Amino acid sequence: GLDTFALALASEVNALHRTGYGLGGSTGLDFFDANTTGAADIALSQEVAEDEGKIAASADGSTGNGEIALAIFNLQNELAMEEGTTTLGGYYATLAADVGALKQGAENELMESELALQQLESWQTSVEGVSLDEEMANLVRYQQAYTAVAKFLSAIDEMLQVLIAVA
Repeated sequence: GLDTFALALASEVNALHRTGYGLGGSTGLDFFDANTTGAADIALSQEVAEDEGKIAASADGSTGNGEIALAIFNLQNELAMEEGTTTLGGYYATLAADVGALKQGAENELMESELALQQLESWQTSVEGVSLDEEMANLVRYQQAYTAVAKFLSAIDEMLQVLIAVA
């Protein structure tokens, strides 16, 4: 996986870098920290991190010679992975595609889980139905409204009885 790629990359780059020369004539230095154990701890070597002039880009130490830098760039096409059957670039591309597929799969599972949760919440609401306390409160309100209307109609009936008796 990613650790295998990081170790192979560090090893291949360091092997080339040690053969080159930096700006001050420095040579034999690793580009990546030699204690790299995987992707989580890959880092520049202390020498390169402290002085970028120690990046060994030249094959012969002359100014403007970038043969080592070009060779490091071309490592992407070297069969350095899976026992010499896959290039670093191909391995990285496959690794990136795998990570992308895993990410897409995780996003799909998340969406499916959210949809299932919504369906379960909807089902729960439909099963729970109506609150009995709420229905009882509504019945009391309707009874009070009915009583008020009945009293109003009774008062109107009495007024009509009085009017008929007077007329």
